[in-house]
Amino acid sequence: KKYWKSASDDDSQRQMEDAQIPLHLRASLQRLALHRIHQLHSMIYYSKRDEYEQIEKEDENPSVASNLLVKEAKMLVNFSVYLASFPTDRSSSCIGSESLWSSLVQSLGIWIQYSDSFHVDIFLVWFFSALCQSNNISTNGTIQLHHTDKATAVSLLRDASFYDIHQLSASFFTIAIKFAMRHVIGTFDS
Repeated sequence: KKYWKSASDDDSQRQMEDAQIPLHLRASLQRLALHRIHQLHSMIYYSKRDEYEQIEKEDENPSVASNLLVKEAKMLVNFSVYLASFPTDRSSSCIGSESLWSSLVQSLGIWIQYSDSFHVDIFLVWFFSALCQSNNISTNGTIQLHHTDKATAVSLLRDASFYDIHQLSASFFTIAIKFAMRHVIGTFDS
């Protein structure tokens, strides 16, 4: 949550932090945001292709519409990761609902292209937390885990294309080592 607070220079970011999004709307809003990222991904591809054609024709003022689309996609990635990592009320059981991380996993190849290193790090912390999930391991409230998260993380672990995503592979071992060290130190402290 510190990231969202430290990056709150504009009003829209501050409004997102202050907004109390009801639990029952979070999954729907995240799905809409991820769907829009998919739409934007196609639009960005065609917009960049048109920009390259304009450059090849030596047009003096090539269109930069793709920059606005990329900015929107980045904002939606920020919102989607924020919703997934936002702590829920532990007293309200979410056994029947779907994990918000599951939606991010399903569209990982698309949204990761518009993410910051912070989003990748948060995703990898969730990934390792979910892999280590059991009834007797606490995540110390850093990541909210759902009962299906371990199965989702294991399916990613077995997917060879998961390791081909450059944005993830750049931080994978760093986060894995930090995560392991935190848990080793945690076992010595308890």
